[in-house]
Amino acid sequence: MIVKNISTLLLLLGLVNLSLQDEESPKVNTTLGCITGYYKTSLHGKMYEAYEGIPYAEPPVGKLRFQPPQPVKSWGGDLSATKKGSVCTQYTLAAVAPTEDRVLGCEDCLYLNIYVPARKDSEKLLPVMFWIHGGAFLYGSGNEANETLIIENEVVFVTMNYRLGAFGFLSTGDKEVPGNMGLKDQSLALRWVHDHIKNFGGDPNQVTIFGVSAGSASVHYQYLSNWSAGLFQRGISISGVALDPWALSKKSPEIAKKLGSVMGCSTASSEEMVNCLQNRPARLIAEATSKILYWLDTPVAPFAPVVEKGGDNPFISDTPANIIAKGEAADVPWITGVVSEEGLFPGAEFITNDGLLKQLNDDWDNIAPYLLNYYDSLPVREYKEVAEKARKHYLGSSEINKDSVMPLIYMIGDRLFSANGANAAKLQAKYNKSPVWFYLYSYRAWTSFSETLSHSTQHFGTCHSDDTLLVTDTTVLATTKSEDLKMQKLLLEFYTSKPHVGNAIWKPLKSDGKCFRYLHIDNPQNISMDSNDNFAQRKFWNSINFNENKNEESPKVYTSLGSLTGLLRTSRHGKAYEAYEGIPYAEPPVGKLRFQPPQPVKSWGGNLPANKKGSACIQYSPAALSGSNNTVFGCEDCLFLNIYVPVRNSSEKLLPVMVWIHGGAFQAGSGNDADETVIMDKNVVLVTINYRLGLFGFLSTGDEVIPGNMGLKDQSLALRWVHDHIKNFGGDPNQVTIFGVSAGSVSVHYHYLTKWSAGLFQRGISISGVTQTAWALTNEAPERAKKLGALVGCPTANSDELVNCLQKRPAHVLSEATANFFYWFIFSLTPFAPVVEKGGDNPFISDNPANIIAKGEAADVPWISGVVSEEGLFPGAALIGDPERMKQLNDNWDNIVPYLLVYYESLPVSERKEVGDKIRNHYFGSSEINEDTAMPLIYMLGDRLFGVPLEKACRLMAKANKSPVYVYKYDFRATRSLSDLFIPSKKNYGVCHTDDVYLVVDLLLSTSTDPKDLEMQKLLLEFYTSFAINGKPQVRNANWRPLNPDEKSFRYLQIDTPQYISMNSSDNFSQKKFWNSINFNENIISSK
Repeated sequence: MIVKNISTLLLLLGLVNLSLQDEESPKVNTTLGCITGYYKTSLHGKMYEAYEGIPYAEPPVGKLRFQPPQPVKSWGGDLSATKKGSVCTQYTLAAVAPTEDRVLGCEDCLYLNIYVPARKDSEKLLPVMFWIHGGAFLYGSGNEANETLIIENEVVFVTMNYRLGAFGFLSTGDKEVPGNMGLKDQSLALRWVHDHIKNFGGDPNQVTIFGVSAGSASVHYQYLSNWSAGLFQRGISISGVALDPWALSKKSPEIAKKLGSVMGCSTASSEEMVNCLQNRPARLIAEATSKILYWLDTPVAPFAPVVEKGGDNPFISDTPANIIAKGEAADVPWITGVVSEEGLFPGAEFITNDGLLKQLNDDWDNIAPYLLNYYDSLPVREYKEVAEKARKHYLGSSEINKDSVMPLIYMIGDRLFSANGANAAKLQAKYNKSPVWFYLYSYRAWTSFSETLSHSTQHFGTCHSDDTLLVTDTTVLATTKSEDLKMQKLLLEFYTSKPHVGNAIWKPLKSDGKCFRYLHIDNPQNISMDSNDNFAQRKFWNSINFNENKNEESPKVYTSLGSLTGLLRTSRHGKAYEAYEGIPYAEPPVGKLRFQPPQPVKSWGGNLPANKKGSACIQYSPAALSGSNNTVFGCEDCLFLNIYVPVRNSSEKLLPVMVWIHGGAFQAGSGNDADETVIMDKNVVLVTINYRLGLFGFLSTGDEVIPGNMGLKDQSLALRWVHDHIKNFGGDPNQVTIFGVSAGSVSVHYHYLTKWSAGLFQRGISISGVTQTAWALTNEAPERAKKLGALVGCPTANSDELVNCLQKRPAHVLSEATANFFYWFIFSLTPFAPVVEKGGDNPFISDNPANIIAKGEAADVPWISGVVSEEGLFPGAALIGDPERMKQLNDNWDNIVPYLLVYYESLPVSERKEVGDKIRNHYFGSSEINEDTAMPLIYMLGDRLFGVPLEKACRLMAKANKSPVYVYKYDFRATRSLSDLFIPSKKNYGVCHTDDVYLVVDLLLSTSTDPKDLEMQKLLLEFYTSFAINGKPQVRNANWRPLNPDEKSFRYLQIDTPQYISMNSSDNFSQKKFWNSINFNENIISSK
């Protein structure tokens, strides 16, 4: 229910106390402690007791945020129950928000209110009515219900709060946050009533649950869950059922990840993301709801109940329709119904606004999936067809404007409420023995909820919730209109006594379902049974194959290691695919296996549930970047991979395979971060992997004890697992493309250089990173290993003693020690990185990358590599966004720049200042380093760390190999950029490192709805997958020619916009002449 005006809002939020001070306060004793209430007077002068603000659960804050409610502990003494508790934190409906600030309430909100007619202790126990408020699972409160009328009918009336929005209905689709916490709150409140209501004079065996809208759907959900079995004896669902399209979310894990991304949390694993979200301010999480909405306040329920897929005690573990059809719904009487113009919610928000109606008319195909709530139950490719079909069915050829609002209202109401209300009633009547009654209410009182939404008094019919508001809303129930008072009395009798309205004989639905019959409540004098086999255009809506309330069989794959059971999902544009997540490819690298080469996973023999991603590898993230005080994430048992396969016939041709290697400076990230939904629109198999990071993956003692490169060896073992098993998933082991970004891009290049990965892939794409870059190879690994040992109290006299000690130290202690390897801020970028191995029996590489290539030892298969135009925005954006850091850099340039540009180990200390001055003069002249000189800073970083090494590597590869080498430069800035995460102003400084591939694989960037972004996304997808499919990259109609190493000019494909793509060349790419003039001791090719 939605409040009518500001004064009503204040009243309902408990800011006005109507207590009667003259009476002695009533008291109730419970096993939890004593409760003191106060007396109030009903609408018509009857005295009753009020107990408000009674806690039924522990405050769901801190580590209890997003977790099941915990029963309240005893308070022992006396509890003053004379003031309503806070409403739950919520992002409220724009039309009723008291100010432009739409965030209300707080997290400590799990309270209930009890109202009891004043009576003698010896009297018979009274029936209990338990109210569940509405508000699209997003807003509202039990405090809003006005009890002063209901209490006159000799019932105990209970209202309660439950968690809303992300706090009550976030779900990661696994055990971390299974979901439905708001429904579990309701159930715990019901249990509290069951256990304690007798002390108030209520009968725990005569409990009726009733609610409106989301509260109505909640009532229905309580019928479907073992959590609430036996806690109520009947229910009334007023305009909402569990089968409604908005009442069950099908994309909750994706929405959770989007929320995580918006809040700046890593989405590498559910555990990591939830830990971060639990530390974010509640207000910011509530405000982030705006990022989930598409148009106005649609979809109406961005966070909603889910079919739980993890956890020990699910609220529901199957779809509502399946639960009912299996005969598992509570077999107690049920009433449900709708009003005649249900679609006035949310329609009244825009039907009186010409501008909004024009938007809806002109952009119908894009808005309709969200307005009619099928965005998560149909493939994207079918959105337009269904939008046009619905428009034609209801509006014919008419435009959407003020003249056609009534058909629009009926369309919205039929889809969101009425058609599925009828479907649910018929289904429950079929499988339950208890009666199911249905009604249609079409009486309009003196005012309507539609007036609040539209800010207009125009009469469009009976709005969603208008019926129950006449009984429970402070403003509406105070009517003096005689017809309203008659209807009010009828409704009150209907809710509080038996299912009859006036003198009408209300017949329940028949179990055979042949005729849909209902009670039509037209006005106080005209109430009669009616029937309609096509109620709410059910035949039309049921003819559309919405993926709602279905339970598909899980896909299964058999391998020599054992079988795996996955999940079915839908790609960005509606293509079905199979997901197999959390597949181990190596034994856990713990204990004596810490710092050692990965060991192939042993057979698991039976069936492995592959329906949840494995943990991200343990990693250190500086607090300045993570936005959290917790700088260590993940765990050591992390060597898992995820496989995504388009649904197809087993007899079809094997598909090309793309293996994604994530970036993160060899220190951070996870294969779990990659969003597969865009790539799954194509006929390829996608594999994402985790590998050890930081010191766990790249520590080296410079000898045989820890030779190093364990993270790269992990990647190679994952590639071997793919080679050996991918055929069972429908992938072709002889058509494997490895691709990655940043450190993942460098890793791709490393696999060309090692015998470990020989024959395991047929082509590769390095996106912003090559082995020739300064941060991709360290020369001081033994010194760092000793420093680490000293930091954690280990002997450093010899490698054996050092490693034996390090293997026994807690992982998080070692990871936290990483902080001591940054000289300034996050520099150098890669304190632990690949090395040229100097010991061990089977080195990953035993020479520097340039030498390996020059000797002709690199894998001779096609290779693509490229950069973006403003590569230096990472890490530059983290500096530009912080004026204090920019000042530090300016004032302490000589000391910081060797680490910033990663030449601290490739130049003698004696030369560092001279080179620093030379670089500063070349890029900045005499200017200071500040926001005004941000662009030179960005280009300096990009040239040194990415651009110049790219040309060197590509020329070397093209000269040594026969296979083609393709080079590109990407210069398209989408509406969102990785740099936005670091620059509060969101100022456009160009195209950031990773902005290209993240338009395809990043959950936040890839969900852009901007037409140009989508066009570029399509282009990049074709670029990557065409190369994977046939070995030749296709980028529109561009004639992309491979690099000719003998040409003086460096030739590459310039990708400016989706329309402007052409070959380009440069004699001084990324200021190479300047950088090559400095004698860095990096990747020097021997003259042997």
